[in-house]
Amino acid sequence: MTTTRPITHRYEDPLDLVWLRCASTLGYTITRSDEVYASFDGERVIRLSTESDFDADDSLAQLIFHELCHAIVAAPAGLHLEDWGLDNTSERDLVQEHATHRLQAHLADRYGLRPLLAVTTQWRPYWDRLGRDPLVAHRDSPDDPAVPLARAARLRADREPWASAFRTALAATATMADLARPAPTETSSDSLWSKVSARVHERHPLGHRLGPVGATCAGCAWSRSGHDPAEPPAPGYSRPAPALRCEMSRVGT
Repeated sequence: MTTTRPITHRYEDPLDLVWLRCASTLGYTITRSDEVYASFDGERVIRLSTESDFDADDSLAQLIFHELCHAIVAAPAGLHLEDWGLDNTSERDLVQEHATHRLQAHLADRYGLRPLLAVTTQWRPYWDRLGRDPLVAHRDSPDDPAVPLARAARLRADREPWASAFRTALAATATMADLARPAPTETSSDSLWSKVSARVHERHPLGHRLGPVGATCAGCAWSRSGHDPAEPPAPGYSRPAPALRCEMSRVGT
């Protein structure tokens, strides 16, 4: 439909804006192109495909997150190389690709966002086989060389400037997931938002988000650092046993 009214603004997807801001905070500029799926110029420009090349469950946010994880895995040697120093036309650098999957899943899991921020294209089967802890090798491939690369990258991701940028973007994404989650009466929905774990996004009695699925206070980092697990973690909170672990339990892990 055409209109004669003056148009001074254009609509942009809020999730895209969150991750565009994350990339900008880290010094990267995102541009769109029909000529590539994803590429990096070795300096600051990351070119990503337009929606015409997207699968139905793809998003710009997901692609930005993936490329930023590539940057962390490539650091420091490949941080300023074209395409992070990787050959994306062959399987030469498949280990780095798999390490990026593991880092991406680990960071997304902190907010229960693995289904929403999954990888795409032909590499998806590896992602789908990742276990509950993506920084641990599969039982059928205990010597996966991507695991130590991903663990090293996790240490870099938890340092600045990465840590704050990711924390802000992932927390904002989780808030959107809270708001977009289908109502209990919506029994059939093919929306990707509906796949985000409802339980992970619930709030711990302390106010933080819950930690990984199945984790309890017994494995809390505060407990391992000397906190007496028999004592309540905060005034006014009587912890049931076994209590679900909150996201703060990752401190020190």
